Amino acid sequence: MASNTESVVRSNNGKLPSALKKSGPGKANGHANGAARASEDDLHELLHAMQAMRLGDFSVRMPDDHTGLIGKIADTFNDIVAANERMAHQLERRVEERTAELAQANVDLERRVEERIREREAALAQVHEMQKVESLGQLTGGVAHDFNNLLMAVLGNLGLVSKYTADNPKITRLVEGAIRAAERGAILTKRMLAFARGQELKPEIVDVPKLVGGMVEMLRHSLGPEIEIVTEFRREQLTTRVDPNQLELALLNLALNARDAMPDGGKLVIAGRRETIAAGDMAGLAAGHYICVSERDTGLGMDEATIARAAEPFFTTKGAGTGLGLSIVDGLMAQSGGAMRIKSRLGCGTTIELWLPIWQGAEGTADETRRRRRSTRPSAYNVLLVEDDEMVAAGTTAMLEDLGHIAIEVNSAAAALKFLETNADIDVVLTDHAMPGMSGSELARRIRALWPDLPVVLATGYANLANGFDPQLPRLSKPYKQQELADLISALGADYRQQLACLVHEQPAAE
Repeated sequence: MASNTESVVRSNNGKLPSALKKSGPGKANGHANGAARASEDDLHELLHAMQAMRLGDFSVRMPDDHTGLIGKIADTFNDIVAANERMAHQLERRVEERTAELAQANVDLERRVEERIREREAALAQVHEMQKVESLGQLTGGVAHDFNNLLMAVLGNLGLVSKYTADNPKITRLVEGAIRAAERGAILTKRMLAFARGQELKPEIVDVPKLVGGMVEMLRHSLGPEIEIVTEFRREQLTTRVDPNQLELALLNLALNARDAMPDGGKLVIAGRRETIAAGDMAGLAAGHYICVSERDTGLGMDEATIARAAEPFFTTKGAGTGLGLSIVDGLMAQSGGAMRIKSRLGCGTTIELWLPIWQGAEGTADETRRRRRSTRPSAYNVLLVEDDEMVAAGTTAMLEDLGHIAIEVNSAAAALKFLETNADIDVVLTDHAMPGMSGSELARRIRALWPDLPVVLATGYANLANGFDPQLPRLSKPYKQQELADLISALGADYRQQLACLVHEQPAAE
């Protein structure tokens, strides 16, 4: 209809009337087209905003002046963008927090790795030092053992010479001087073996308060009047099984160190107490009951670095000295089943503790043991001497023959076993320990198995014996004196002959 009307109007003068331009269906169509264009622009704007949001731009927003459906879509879109923006901020914050945590964890890990590396390097260094000390100890022990053999020959021969030169004062004086020099050498080898923890100990049941009480007067003379000596022992049984001579030397050594730490005088307290150690309570000590003997001074004290190295061999803070004192004491404690502990602080004095297992057996003290030793009368015995060192064998044979015994020499354990198979008149076997092929302790074990009653004496200056060695086996510590040899051979030979006599007496008479 509109087109017909328009055509009619145009047919009059070729133009639309002004009235028709301002009203009618044409104007309505224009409004519709404008609205369509506006909606299309809004859709384009919405699509552009959605594209930007998809690409991660959460700052885009739709204008809030839209109405109708487009307005609702715009509001929903804006809500979604705001929610995504909040999520993006939260995610960024979490990423930053996690990154910081990872960075801190990385720093902690690096620190822990560095600490572990330092601990490992320190442990390796300690192991290296222990290996060096062990190697040095083995070398020292080997040298001391060989030197003991030399001293054995020297002292044995000098002892015999002194008997035959008693009527010549000049020669006697020279021989006595040589003997004193050799004995000093023997003391040196004992110190070397103590450092190597291979010294031959002679443990006895020791009443510690009584032993310390007997040392006090000697300590006062040794330390001087500037040092006050106090003993503190509780009223309890404090007995242990240890070499009493070595324990005395250890206590004297510690006392002399305390004196050097108190140049202006001071106080030295020697104390003792019982302690019970649980498993893991103290490194180096098994669970059990112990005696703790301590020496506490009021001297200069030590710092941590000095304490850490105090027991190292050859370490000393003095201008002179060997640096073996505490190392020897530490070795004695280790050999005796105990331990040494050092407590000190610079300027506050030092306490050194010696931990020894408490003896709870039935055996008597050292004094009682000595009283029970019966005197033996001299008698001639057949002694099988097993010694691979010719000089030592010659010297020992001479000492035995001088005592009136008969010595039969063989130079190996195998030769000794072969000899015993065909000779039943041997009263005592005296054997060296360190021999090629078969050791003296192994020889003793085989003799015990084949001839249980035949006494065997092990002569050695070294305590590094094989596992399974019988600690009750009689031993002579090299270098030994002729009187020590005489006492032991006489006692064992007399016992053996008495046993043989009893066996013969118990055998039934032949019919």
